[in-house]
Amino acid sequence: MKIVKSAAFLLLAASLWLLNHRYLHFTPEGVKRYILSFGAWSPLIYIIVYTIRPLLLFPATVLCLAGGLAFGPVRGTVFTMIGFTCDSILVFVLARKFGSRLFRAPTGRILEWRERLEKRGFLTIFTLRLIPVVPFDVTSVAAGLSSVRFLPYIGATVIGTAPVTIAYTLLGDRLSHGFGPTLLLAVLLVLLFALLPFLWLRRRRRVRIEKS
Repeated sequence: MKIVKSAAFLLLAASLWLLNHRYLHFTPEGVKRYILSFGAWSPLIYIIVYTIRPLLLFPATVLCLAGGLAFGPVRGTVFTMIGFTCDSILVFVLARKFGSRLFRAPTGRILEWRERLEKRGFLTIFTLRLIPVVPFDVTSVAAGLSSVRFLPYIGATVIGTAPVTIAYTLLGDRLSHGFGPTLLLAVLLVLLFALLPFLWLRRRRRVRIEKS
């Protein structure tokens, strides 16, 4: 039975890869070409796609890199921040408006973070955006299901996501310029932000062990 499940999983993964490779081109370069094909409307299309990204289960990293490739580090960061803020608002509003009709009751870590949101909304959102130990969209859902107010949620989202957005957009821009000091800096920044959740969780485990 396990062999059948493993084979089915591998077949599904291979099928998705082939679909993407042959037709969808969900790569930063492929998304860049698609976005820029709209000409002067490209920034607006990019922001709209980013806004509805959670509904499409589209990876945020690919879009962020594509934004840097398509618009450069400055405009790419601005458009990505607008798009990410809009997508965070969308998920937050859906969770708050429809609640349990759309999302299952939170359990485990999500419930733990929701309880923290009830007590320290701004600080918790800021921490989760800067150090995403919980996926971004899950954080938005948890915030919508909690009593955290809208303005602190948006403020913490913008401030907390700015550093990682700058890093990924810069990396996306530098990918088209070849190897150099700026590309190396962008890679190091992205690696740093990728490691932060692991370092933070490791520190929490150590604190828990010391307390026990």
